[in-house]
Amino acid sequence: MKRSVICVLIALMLALGAVVVACGGDNGGSIAYIPVYPGATWVTGNELSGSEAAIPAIGSSANAATYAKVQLAVYETSDDPQMVLDWYKVQMKDWKEEPMPGGSEAGAGPTAAWTKDDGKEAAWISVGEDSGTTTLGIFFGTQ
Repeated sequence: MKRSVICVLIALMLALGAVVVACGGDNGGSIAYIPVYPGATWVTGNELSGSEAAIPAIGSSANAATYAKVQLAVYETSDDPQMVLDWYKVQMKDWKEEPMPGGSEAGAGPTAAWTKDDGKEAAWISVGEDSGTTTLGIFFGTQ
């Protein structure tokens, strides 16, 4: 009984943490600044230090390890991965798109990176497809 209560409490804390991340529970920059692709369904979220963030971007000048905090939100959609990434390229027009000389990791799908406020904030969008479902990873880092 005690073990099941602990498991329920842990699950509630994780759920609360995901809500705080999704709603931008910080006075500074927040993942809430990044638009969500229309019709995408929320799957999960998390917050990590930049050095823990496994952002699938090889060669990006926006290095996740330099960010003190990286928030992550994962969504799913039935739309094509490239269509999703192209939508973000339009939406992020007020941000500086960072070069991705190495492209994205094999199998990860298209990835793009942007910075704002002289690099104090960064956003990475990664999309991949499996069996007709596109998974969208939105990462937001602050220094």
